[in-house]
Amino acid sequence: MGRIAEIPQNAKPGIINQALLKISLNNNIMLNDFFVYLFRSEYVQNKLFGFSRGSGIPNFPSMKEVKKVKFFTPSIDEQENFVNIIKRIKKSKDIINKDIQNLTNLLRGKMNSYFKL
Repeated sequence: MGRIAEIPQNAKPGIINQALLKISLNNNIMLNDFFVYLFRSEYVQNKLFGFSRGSGIPNFPSMKEVKKVKFFTPSIDEQENFVNIIKRIKKSKDIINKDIQNLTNLLRGKMNSYFKL
């Protein structure tokens, strides 16, 4: 619940049901990448899923409820800057995580050689 994915233009047709919703954006107003980050924000998630929907498996809110959510819409340039910053942060994070894994493996190898494990 509350997951979002960008579907490529050449994707095969699928079935939309009460658990799925297709949102098409006007890219002159909101960039897809920016909307994905915005949609995953705590603010939007709380607005869409922060209320009780009964005891069954919760579905995505109706389009009527989605349209009530006020989405922050900076200029396209600001959206592009935001997305680029986030991409650089993620790339740095991936590099750091890879370095941590390499160091962990090195330490494990040294420990094994010292203690003949």
